[in-house]
Amino acid sequence: MKRRIRRFRDNYLSLIAGLIGGSLYLWLFWEKNLPNSLDNLFLGGITVSTGLAGFLIASMSIIFSLEEKYIIKQLKRANLYDKLIRCFVDAVRWNFASLTIGLVGLFVDFELYKLWHNWFFACWLLIFITALCASYRVKEVFFFLPTENFTSIVKELSSELILNNSSTLSCTSVKQSKLSGLANFTS
Repeated sequence: MKRRIRRFRDNYLSLIAGLIGGSLYLWLFWEKNLPNSLDNLFLGGITVSTGLAGFLIASMSIIFSLEEKYIIKQLKRANLYDKLIRCFVDAVRWNFASLTIGLVGLFVDFELYKLWHNWFFACWLLIFITALCASYRVKEVFFFLPTENFTSIVKELSSELILNNSSTLSCTSVKQSKLSGLANFTS
């Protein structure tokens, strides 16, 4: 049962949040006219979506370049690597959809009230909220590995540290391990 709930949450929670946001807008503001100019709102949405998409694409390229590194091998061994990549791709797609709809919204004249204006704005709001939630989901998947996998990774990494005779870390060994870790990361 927990597995089904987790799978449902992973696959559909972002979309459900977007549907709730778009539906709330339609329910609360259906009778009301939109402001004459939504350009600033669409420009802000475009800026956020573009920034998130750029960050996610850059993060994906870094992850792809670390293909042979220890943490990526651990993610693959724990069957989390494909889930992480899927989350990245979904978030990038939703952000590009939000960007595209926002660009179209810049060219819509909202001065004359038409019924489809409310539907258009509700659709943009749905896609924008879904893109934000999908981007947050990437952070959640990336930074909150399952506890047992994360603790095993930490244990293996800590066993690789250089310990001196008194079983405590000396300052020089910590500096050397940080420098070697940096050298391994950049190579």
